[in-house]
Amino acid sequence: MPQLHAVISSLHKQHYWQPVSHYRFAAKDIYAPLTINEFKRAATVCPILFLKKDGIYQPVMLQGLDNQQNLLVNDSGQWIASYVPAYYRSHPFAFAKNEAGHSVLSFYHDSEFVDTYYTHGSAAHPFFDGTTLSAKTEEICDFLIKIESNWLTTKAVCESLQKMDLFRPWSFSAVMGEEKRQISGLHCIDETKLRALHGDALYELQSTDALRAIYSHLLSTQLTDRLSELYQSRRSQRDAPADSVSPDLLSCVRDNGLIDLDL
Repeated sequence: MPQLHAVISSLHKQHYWQPVSHYRFAAKDIYAPLTINEFKRAATVCPILFLKKDGIYQPVMLQGLDNQQNLLVNDSGQWIASYVPAYYRSHPFAFAKNEAGHSVLSFYHDSEFVDTYYTHGSAAHPFFDGTTLSAKTEEICDFLIKIESNWLTTKAVCESLQKMDLFRPWSFSAVMGEEKRQISGLHCIDETKLRALHGDALYELQSTDALRAIYSHLLSTQLTDRLSELYQSRRSQRDAPADSVSPDLLSCVRDNGLIDLDL
């Protein structure tokens, strides 16, 4: 399991990091966590559902159908969809909790995008400028601060939805090769119960902008066929002769905004 190490000037003055050039580190993720601020853009890519863990609901973007296969990362490690979850865009950095429970800037120690030396001509950035974070590392830190703020908002919204009893189990049938499988274990918003809301409950969802996010989520659940098509396409490409080329069903794009603050 990848290890996060806290960024400390006395230990990491000689460390450098590079913007990601591929997403192989995400190739086995069937889903990625999302904040509600991301729903509008993520809803055009894949289904947005809710994962229940320890009694708490968390929104995720469903990216695959089979164990350890992210269909949005092709065999070359490219991200083939028009939106990359913020969860990946800060790589190789993330926030982690210290012993006091405070969030601290940390990095994946085993990431190939981290070096202890600078290669001439590379796009690497130093962790530090003297004893303070370098400008580029500071940008990443600011990005993570915004994400953490959005997580707090997302958590509050999910708690409200749970109190209103709006979650229900969700499943669908997916064509995988020669068989059809039932994909389950996730949750969605119960649209019938949502339409029955009125008064203070409805006002609460409207005032926190949660209602717009909910409808983005509901619309996105219609994209299940896209996952099946991607699965079939990926399987066909791997069975095809080595000299044949078959484009992915989603336009292949590069994340040209590593620190895109428009979540």
